[in-house]
Amino acid sequence: MLAVCRVRIPHSFLRFISIDIMQSSAFSRIQMLPFFQGISRDELLRMLECAKFDFVSTDEHECVVKQGQSASKLIYALSGTFQIERFFTDDLRVVEELTAPFVLHPECLFGASPTWRYTLTCASDAQLLVISKHDFINHLMDFPTFRVSMLNYLCRLIDDASLYAEQSDKLTARQSLLRYFGQLVSTRQGQKTFYVGMQFLADRLSTSRLAVSRALRELQ
Repeated sequence: MLAVCRVRIPHSFLRFISIDIMQSSAFSRIQMLPFFQGISRDELLRMLECAKFDFVSTDEHECVVKQGQSASKLIYALSGTFQIERFFTDDLRVVEELTAPFVLHPECLFGASPTWRYTLTCASDAQLLVISKHDFINHLMDFPTFRVSMLNYLCRLIDDASLYAEQSDKLTARQSLLRYFGQLVSTRQGQKTFYVGMQFLADRLSTSRLAVSRALRELQ
């Protein structure tokens, strides 16, 4: 069961608590999270004034989001271990193990039909920071440091996609396999498990099952 501590601080009260709140471990961790790095103490306090920061405790095996659900929240993992799973087809499924801290793919909040592309499940008791999409778009993006960090993140995703899109006839079967697997994972960190059909993989790489089998043996 989710346990939520919601924080929203009136402007008139900030001057009385600014020192105590910044000494709190939870708020210190916020400044170490993606997009908050480089945020000043005063900026963070102004963020807390205009946006709701929900600190959520979750249990082991609890599902945080499911693939296909509407993406309406910016979600940070503050502590704990997680399993992230993505289903592509009956012949392809990817499972990854992640350890906090990390942010759960904020790019999923954008687009014509914003939905989660992954299922995130807690592999241990964990703590999350959840911010509504409304507060994220209409308040946090007003802060220059946060906005620039977010734009840099989105630009890097575009650059990575462009790199993977480049085709090269000089790639070996092993290199093609690594490039393809690299496109499927959500992050380069943590253990990855690929459930994939051999013929499906050979078709995707425009090669033979024998070449795929040899490439996989080279990676063992």
